[in-house]
Amino acid sequence: MSAIGLLVLTGWWTDTAQIRILGPTTWTATNPLSALCIACLVLAIWILAGVELERRWPLARALAGAVIAVGVLRIAGVALGLEVSIDEVLFRSAM
Repeated sequence: MSAIGLLVLTGWWTDTAQIRILGPTTWTATNPLSALCIACLVLAIWILAGVELERRWPLARALAGAVIAVGVLRIAGVALGLEVSIDEVLFRSAM
């Protein structure tokens, strides 16, 4: 899963539509922030699956917390009718 998120981000960085979409050309491109969040969550799970859990716990928690923050901001923006541009943080000119 993390590889898919990183592949989509690579598609955005290289401006390659086929990699951003990961499906038929009629599909909508994957949001780059969503791809980054997927990669962060997979990395957090991978960190927690390793040894020396106590030392790595803060990093996994920070990654998961960042993903939760992105989700809360996005949902709050939709619920309150606000224009929250969090989705455009990474590739503002391409979106």
